[in-house]
Amino acid sequence: MSKFDAKTSDQTAAITSKWDDAVSSGFTAVPNALIKSQSHLGITASELNVLLNLLLHWWFKSDLPFPSSNTISRRTGMEIRTVQRHLKSLRRKNYIEKIKVNDKNVYSFEGLKVALEKFSNEDIWSSLKSRHT
Repeated sequence: MSKFDAKTSDQTAAITSKWDDAVSSGFTAVPNALIKSQSHLGITASELNVLLNLLLHWWFKSDLPFPSSNTISRRTGMEIRTVQRHLKSLRRKNYIEKIKVNDKNVYSFEGLKVALEKFSNEDIWSSLKSRHT
């Protein structure tokens, strides 16, 4: 087992320990940078909700998610058209890309990954924190 695999296994065990049966249906890995930099990135609360629903389906780098707007609408309580507007906004901001594959909309997060990499340095967190305190 590699160091990465051991760390991942430890993290999974820690999450399971904290949440008990609440994670029996799974959990979604989300970079802390997304939550910490949400405002700075111009991602609204509703857009984040839609984005989290996309990320829920993305477990492997090569298997891009393809949940329908209808599915996201049912989960969030948003109107389908509202979900579609948020998806369009996230595309305009270059955080997601919609790719048509066999009559399905598949979503890529390359733009979001690039944007979040800018926030991986702790020095940036300090400067953001000082501006918001």
